[in-house]
Amino acid sequence: MIPLQRPAAPAYLAANAANETNLLWGAWRAGLALTIKRSVYAHTQVKQALREAQHDKCAYCETKSPRSHDVVEHYRPKQGWRQKPEMTLRRPEYFWLAYDWDNLVFACDMCNDGGHKQNLFPLSNPRSRAKPGNPNTDAEQPLIIDPYREDPNRFIEWNADIPRAKRRSRKGVATMNIFGLDRDQGLIDARRGHFNLVQAALQNAEGLAPTDGRRLETRDILIEYLADSAPYAAMIRTSFRARIEAL
Repeated sequence: MIPLQRPAAPAYLAANAANETNLLWGAWRAGLALTIKRSVYAHTQVKQALREAQHDKCAYCETKSPRSHDVVEHYRPKQGWRQKPEMTLRRPEYFWLAYDWDNLVFACDMCNDGGHKQNLFPLSNPRSRAKPGNPNTDAEQPLIIDPYREDPNRFIEWNADIPRAKRRSRKGVATMNIFGLDRDQGLIDARRGHFNLVQAALQNAEGLAPTDGRRLETRDILIEYLADSAPYAAMIRTSFRARIEAL
């Protein structure tokens, strides 16, 4: 995970979010079923803005879009929540944040639903959870890292291609467990293959003379693997940044 910068809300969402949220509040007060419109929160403009802000990568595992079908994920779940995997789904959900731009992220299918998050939203203190009667979330201390609000490097570090919770951070442990960052075999294999590719290219370049044009060409290529747009950038930066920049 890398820190992300959230752009301004897309025009379509900005124009429709307040009215759609008011409709949800009206339905909740009347005891009616809540209808959350995917056509609003996952509008084409929303998808495009999130994909651009996240460099076409999942906010959580940093995998490029082949693992995704344009999933707009809710950081605070819209349909119900669970504090722990073994709990049944609890309601009322965070329905009032269904169209909140600050609650939307672009995530791959695996991180969003493929055996991973699935409405999990643990808090450090479950008693602080917001409810419709008191919908302010400021008192909550979520255990899932929000890369749009905080630097994931405070909570997760790398040993080669293996992530681990930094100083056994509760937030690091919870985020890694929920998204399978150290146990999703497909992710582990893809990440390790990328790590080995960069490592091999770097070792080859380091074996060339400093004046060899091939060394400089390789350096230019490897510098791109440090960019925000590169897959698994957090891992590559930790392991190779100093060596790449020294070429």
